Amino acid sequence: DVTLCSKCSKQGTKYFEGVLQVRNSTREIQQFIKNDLVKNRSKGIHVNKVTDLDGTGVNIDYYYTDKRYLNIIADKLMTHFGATIKHNAQLFSIDWETSKNLYRLNVLVEFPHYHKHNVLKIGKQLFKIMSMDEKIHVTNLETGTKTLLPHKESYDVLKPVEVMLIKRYPEFEILDPNTYYQARLMNPDDTLQINQKIRVVVDGGEAWMV
Repeated sequence: DVTLCSKCSKQGTKYFEGVLQVRNSTREIQQFIKNDLVKNRSKGIHVNKVTDLDGTGVNIDYYYTDKRYLNIIADKLMTHFGATIKHNAQLFSIDWETSKNLYRLNVLVEFPHYHKHNVLKIGKQLFKIMSMDEKIHVTNLETGTKTLLPHKESYDVLKPVEVMLIKRYPEFEILDPNTYYQARLMNPDDTLQINQKIRVVVDGGEAWMV
């Protein structure tokens, strides 16, 4: 006869004790959660259901078999990517042997509207996001200096786009994919060739490789 421990027997069933509600996620964040599950499978940490709430792949609910682990994974996500966390316990049953209320835990992990490799525009300065935790680790695109920024919802965000280099002399230029006007490449690499694809952010008539 084959028997399973109480933790393993919950895997692949409809059982869950809590929901990790991830909002505004990325593929990198989702892969982090998957990798964490693999590492902790032997400890009885399982997800029995994953729901993409709106079909966009950014707002996802993970149904965990161990509600105590929700706080651990939420803290890991906040530390690695920066996020706000909210908790909400819901009564779902009563243990008739002990007469105690049984609760399921919902943990909301909400990420900001900017992500790694995006560029933040603050005044006239542009900062590329290198990583995020409690602070935003950025590099100034003009000076190359590194600094930390606080999380704010008010930041203007520039997202990289793929373009082709159309000119090298007298200045490096690309074609702005939004306006179809030429934009000067402000931080070119001398090895770049005409028609080479590069990733840039465009701000006005200026483009910056990221």
